[in-house]
Amino acid sequence: MSVYLNRFIKPIYQKIDYESEINGLVVSNYQPVFRKFNQYPIVYLNDTKYTVTKRITIDGPYTDLSQVREIFEYTTNYWFTRQMIAKLGGSIIKGEKPVEIDAVVVKRSYQDRIFRNVKLYNLDQTKDVQLNVRRNFDKQDLYIKWIDKQIDKLNLIIKHQSNSPRITVSDCIDCYIAMPNIGQYKRPVDYYYTLFHEIGHALRFTGDPTNQNRLQWTDEDFTAWLSPEYAYEEIVAELVSMMLCEQFKILDDQIINQSTEYSVCWLFESLDKNDWYLPRIKKQLALCYQDAKKAVDKFNQLIGEN
Repeated sequence: MSVYLNRFIKPIYQKIDYESEINGLVVSNYQPVFRKFNQYPIVYLNDTKYTVTKRITIDGPYTDLSQVREIFEYTTNYWFTRQMIAKLGGSIIKGEKPVEIDAVVVKRSYQDRIFRNVKLYNLDQTKDVQLNVRRNFDKQDLYIKWIDKQIDKLNLIIKHQSNSPRITVSDCIDCYIAMPNIGQYKRPVDYYYTLFHEIGHALRFTGDPTNQNRLQWTDEDFTAWLSPEYAYEEIVAELVSMMLCEQFKILDDQIINQSTEYSVCWLFESLDKNDWYLPRIKKQLALCYQDAKKAVDKFNQLIGEN
């Protein structure tokens, strides 16, 4: 593991050793953790900004605003009533239609509130709305553009219209990466940390046809989603993310700490409970690392870095 050992493989070892030292055996109370970003829709109602933290009832074939966003490929998480759009100095783009909501539960000041019979428009359906919405990180634009330029060389389809970062396989041949907008993250590095993880999945998928079914499980089979095979792929993708963050010089302690928790969670899920002992877990991590290294080598081959 050479150069990567002390940087982020060693913290995973230390985490496993620490838990086993406390409990006498590797603990079993881990649950998979996920990256933190602003994943909840923001709704402007009655001159007030609300966060939608619970499911809503929509009149039609959709289950929530996140699903509507993906279907119509809206790039923002912001939704408004017609009245709020006008109050914010904007207008609705001609031909755009609202989402009709039977009931929406929002949270503000630690209290839930229900609004009924609401019609909402996404920010992408409007123009001239006077709202300070962060869509990117302008102060670091040059560096962001440089990283994006390298990623473009992969010829992957990346759609920024999702509140759930993932890779989606449409027909076992083509795939695309669904991502939140970079402005939904607190830092640019958090966005790329997540994107590199999904790229890790994509590199495994496009480089090894035997992995096709594994990636389909993300959308089709919840049981398989928590299977040892899927957990293995999560660890590999996470290690790919760490290596690429290191390569692009954006790896920091915050990312390492979060990645360590994430990797250890999936390590337990990737093994039978009878194999939950330190030598076997570390062997599993070494196998994941080998597969991750192959994916990173492919990444560098595709962008022309040897």
